[in-house]
Amino acid sequence: PASYRAYGEIKCFTNEELNTLEKRLKSTNLITAYYLGINLGVREGECFALRFSDINWDKKTIRINKQLQFQNKQWSFIVPKTVSSDRTIKLGDKLTQYLSELQKKYLQNKEEYGDGYAINFVTDCLGKQPKRIVVDDFINIKPNGEMLTTNSVKFISRIAKLELGIEFKYHKLRHTHTTMLAESGVNP
Repeated sequence: PASYRAYGEIKCFTNEELNTLEKRLKSTNLITAYYLGINLGVREGECFALRFSDINWDKKTIRINKQLQFQNKQWSFIVPKTVSSDRTIKLGDKLTQYLSELQKKYLQNKEEYGDGYAINFVTDCLGKQPKRIVVDDFINIKPNGEMLTTNSVKFISRIAKLELGIEFKYHKLRHTHTTMLAESGVNP
């Protein structure tokens, strides 16, 4: 978007804001969540639920079929917001390359940390009965393997506001993504 736009409740980031956010977030564990938000238009809970097993590397697509939410005092996979939220999104070449390199980096980190590498437990509420599972392929993690969650967005918001003077809401990445698609002539 060339300039700030507000259509009722729909607000987008300017190119300048996007560049400033990317530059600042590159030094944090949250740059991946930023890239996923701006490139895929995913919701916050969808972003942090993403796993490398959701990627089809041959087709360069990613399946969005769950959200990560804190429920009953535990992190849980729950169904997407709407039926149409269960979708497969085409990955661009640049994002595919980034994610491929990220996965390799995580495997190296896992080897280096050894027994100190985090084990992430999530309650899977997608089936008939909730069950506790180990998730070892989250896309959004710290170098030690500890999962990042939707709580991480509070950190991005604080950095954006205090250091950059930008009002950050993760959902604005979704709006910005959609606006960029419309400006490029993509059919709704």
